[in-house]
Amino acid sequence: MPTPVTIHPDCREFVEVVEDLLNRRQNNLSNHISTRAWQDNLWGPRTWTRTEMEDMVYSSYKQMRRGRITRPPRREVVIDMADYLDCTIDERNRLLVAANLPPVDPYLTYAYLFSLLLRLQRRQSTAR
Repeated sequence: MPTPVTIHPDCREFVEVVEDLLNRRQNNLSNHISTRAWQDNLWGPRTWTRTEMEDMVYSSYKQMRRGRITRPPRREVVIDMADYLDCTIDERNRLLVAANLPPVDPYLTYAYLFSLLLRLQRRQSTAR
């Protein structure tokens, strides 16, 4: 008889949030609901499975689910996971807080808006 999966207490909330987001994405996929066109990001089309996420973003997730990892991943990994999961700002902050990290400021700063404007201008100039 296999031993039950025991997630380390410090990782439990993080795993619960990741599992919830994966389930939501899988449900959206099965209902043919797209939150954003996959062509607009670097990840391409996804199946929203644990295996795919482990292969593409965080290979230690399986070990975390088995209790072998005792702390949530560092901020860069959580941000990569949020990008892979195509998270909204609220979902991204849920993931960050579950990993005991400070959330992202929901307000757009001048620097971010300016860099976005420059990217859009470059995109328009290359499209001509």
